[in-house]
Amino acid sequence: MTLHFKNMTGPVEVSVYDMLGTLVDRLVIENNAEVYSLPYQLNAKSSGIYCFVATGRNGKMAKKVILAH
Repeated sequence: MTLHFKNMTGPVEVSVYDMLGTLVDRLVIENNAEVYSLPYQLNAKSSGIYCFVATGRNGKMAKKVILAH
């Protein structure tokens, strides 16, 4: 899957949580573009619902993803 960020420049922290609120992964990227795409592999994760939270100096964005194998 690919994560897309708009208007989130500078350092952006992406945290991935399962539905129990457990942190499963955390990435920090440096984004210098107005629109940024980040490939992310969910294949190694168990089936379920995951919440992606991106936090940058321009704000915060959250998206839910359903993974079914």
